[in-house]
Formats: sequence, C-alpha cells, structure tokens
Amino acid sequence: MAQGVLVNVGDPSPCHQLRDWQIRWIREEPRYRALDVPRHVDPEFRSFTYGDYPWKPAKANLAKMEVGDWIFFNETLIVAGAKLRFVIACFQIEERISYQDLAGRGLLTDPRYAGNAHVRRNALLPDSDTRFTIWRGGPGSRLLAEPILMDRAFVEEIGLPSQNGGPWDWTQRDRNGRAFTELQLIGFHTRATRRLDHVQTSWLLRRFDAVPARAVR
Repeated sequence: MAQGVLVNVGDPSPCHQLRDWQIRWIREEPRYRALDVPRHVDPEFRSFTYGDYPWKPAKANLAKMEVGDWIFFNETLIVAGAKLRFVIACFQIEERISYQDLAGRGLLTDPRYAGNAHVRRNALLPDSDTRFTIWRGGPGSRLLAEPILMDRAFVEEIGLPSQNGGPWDWTQRDRNGRAFTELQLIGFHTRATRRLDHVQTSWLLRRFDAVPARAVR
C-alpha cells in the first residue's frame, strides 16, 4: 500500500489572506543568481517535478519513496502577520529518475524534466552537483488553492510521532526556560523529511480531496 513523506520547502511566504498565498521558493545559490536565476523553483507545478539529494541524512525518508507513493510538501506562510505551517501540495510519484539516468538516456532537454531547478542548474553550469534524483508527479498530484493547516490538531489527528519516535512534548522549553511556540516545535520535528505510513497517507489524501486545487496534474 502507498506510503508518503512530508517534505518542507520554500521560505516563509507572506499573504494578507490565505486564499492569496503564493509559494516563496528559496533563494538560489550566488553563482546561479549571477546568471539571473534568483530563486530555486523546486517543486514546480508545470511538469510537476521535484529534485533533491537522497544521500543527505535529512532526506532519508524521501529516498525510500518509490512509484505510487506520495510526497506532501509543506511551507511556512505568514497570513495577516501570523506565521503558520501548511501542507500546500502533493505528488503521487509517477517516476523516480537520477541525473545519471537522465544524462545516459539523453533526457536532460526533455520537457518532462528540463523545467526542474536541478536540471536547469546543470544546463547553466556543467560543474553543478549531479547527485540528485527527480521525482515526477503523476495523475492526482496537485497544488492547493487552500492549504491545509499543519498545527497541533493536525499532528495529533494524523498520529505523527516526534522526531525521536515518541510522543510530542508540547510544553518543551529552551535552555533559558522559555516555552517553544507550537510552530517552533512543528518546525523542529519536521525539519527533516518525515515518513507517513499507508493509514496516515490515506488520512491526509482525504483532507486533500476536501479542498480546492490551484493546479492539477
């Protein structure tokens, strides 16, 4: 049965109302900014691709995702001044392919992959890091018009354990005795990719089905 993974993307993105939200992609590295590429547009929702480095420890759960599994993207939005975390989009994985396979099969200019930020990096600068994998979203993949709030109620209803596998300590404090905010705790426990089993994945997909989409594959 299909499993899923939570992946944090983007920079905090301000909006006056949630319906006006936009992804704020992270800044590109300086050498790409010098070539007039200001933002790392990944994931992208034209050809529905996402690129990342599965060898990085924080991406270990993403590395386990195969065809038929789901990637759920989350981002911090600042809605009318309130900073909150939302699940913004999902891909049902139709294909998983490495740079080496793309290059070996002559697919780097194929429109299914050429729009991905990692592929574009390599086209601009051939010495770019090629240790990436592309996950391509198939039918059912979508970008939400109304993102799903990822708060304490979300965490408890989906049954997501803390980073160490136990229950969350919502009263946790820093070394100076100051209580962490709900957003800080959620950020800490979801900074690395988080695996969802088939029950959690099905629960979240039902939430997706209940809200409108802005772009659909």
